[in-house]
Amino acid sequence: TTTVAIGWSSALLLGVAEQVRSSAAAEFGVVTPSAELVLELTDALTRAPLSAREERDFPKALIVLGPRGAGRNFALRFVAGLELPPGAVVVDEEQILRRSSAWNSSVALCRSKADGVCSNCGCNDLFDGYFQPHVAAVTKEMIEHVRTNSWDLQIMDSTSSAVEISSLIDSLLLWRYGVTVVGIYASADACASRGMNLEAENGRFYDGSKWRSSVDVIQQVQTYLLQHKTQVEDNHGTAVVTVIDNTVKPSSSSIDTLMEL
Repeated sequence: TTTVAIGWSSALLLGVAEQVRSSAAAEFGVVTPSAELVLELTDALTRAPLSAREERDFPKALIVLGPRGAGRNFALRFVAGLELPPGAVVVDEEQILRRSSAWNSSVALCRSKADGVCSNCGCNDLFDGYFQPHVAAVTKEMIEHVRTNSWDLQIMDSTSSAVEISSLIDSLLLWRYGVTVVGIYASADACASRGMNLEAENGRFYDGSKWRSSVDVIQQVQTYLLQHKTQVEDNHGTAVVTVIDNTVKPSSSSIDTLMEL
């Protein structure tokens, strides 16, 4: 069966919008997430064991960039010499969604309403329209909680905004974090294929239009790190982005290669 993504206007006609809105607000909070939810997710997304969490003058922050569908979690295993200690907290919106009962029930509801169209559909704008603000808020609170305790941090981000990432790195440097950035990409076709498979699996609509800007962010962050090279290295961080091409299988690449895509 061909996967069919339903536009949110269609979902409105199916009468699920208010249920989705209420479900998301009940779990994540109307404006800000509860402290209990932040603590629960922080513990759930900590690299085992929790007892290995360390507080030190220069905690580590690993930021993993790249477009959705690039296979960031998979490719990260193949980066030589890159290892965060146990106890690091992994902030990843995909993992947050996976653990969200509101998200999973909303996807199931949309799919059940649309069964006459396709039993394996996604809901276009379900994430951007109703869950993205909540996930962004809980992500921000998780990072703040981790920062307050000077724990190690791993951030998985498919953002298409270099300003957003630069601002995050700024704050991490102020908090005396040693920052390392890894950029993982794959061709637009490879990302689209994987993205559509993920859409069928977890219901989050894949938007290939953001591929180019997500790749460009890797280049822009490299420029930013070089501009702040002294501060980055004084904090025991790395001013050069490690670039991995995961189009076929993970292999070392370079910023120059990204410019040629």
